[in-house]
Amino acid sequence: MGLEGLDRVRDKINEGVLKKDGIEECTLDADATEIIGEKADALFTYKGNKGYMPLFGFLYENPVYPYHEFREGNVAPPFGQKEFYFECKQRMLRGKRIGQYRGYSASYQAGLFNQLEENGVKCGITVDQDKGVKAAIGLIPRGDWKESVKGCGYELGEAVIRMNETKKAFRLVVKREVRRQGNSLGKKGSIFIIR
Repeated sequence: MGLEGLDRVRDKINEGVLKKDGIEECTLDADATEIIGEKADALFTYKGNKGYMPLFGFLYENPVYPYHEFREGNVAPPFGQKEFYFECKQRMLRGKRIGQYRGYSASYQAGLFNQLEENGVKCGITVDQDKGVKAAIGLIPRGDWKESVKGCGYELGEAVIRMNETKKAFRLVVKREVRRQGNSLGKKGSIFIIR
């Protein structure tokens, strides 16, 4: 009951901010956050700590978050991402919309991608290097890797990828970075990190 009251207070404050900001199209940042808790009824998170795993939706352009979902520690971050987007979308004021969506690898889900596509929402989602992503990265020709700015220390490559259940293919942008690391003999070597 107390959390429902807090939700109403949050919604009222957000309404005041959103009415005055002059922004029609917003970017939603979705992120789960581990909160370590000592309560007896707290459950273990995927990181092995007792606590909670709430999911938050923040608007990038202004200091509000339209929605959060309190979750027990044992609820995996990928659970309910599409439904979470719906909850955030419902809380936008008339005349405002979510035009961009940013998420982390838990948001890498066909159902969410399809919903964002249907609503005309552009997205940028970080992905884990699963088998399909690694295969797509391996197909990027050597000559297609380019520095975005000369001397920046990393290269970008692009591939087209499609999940089995997405309605459309999408662009995968990969960042490849050379990081210098000393070895036990004090000599410098190179390793490649692909993101």
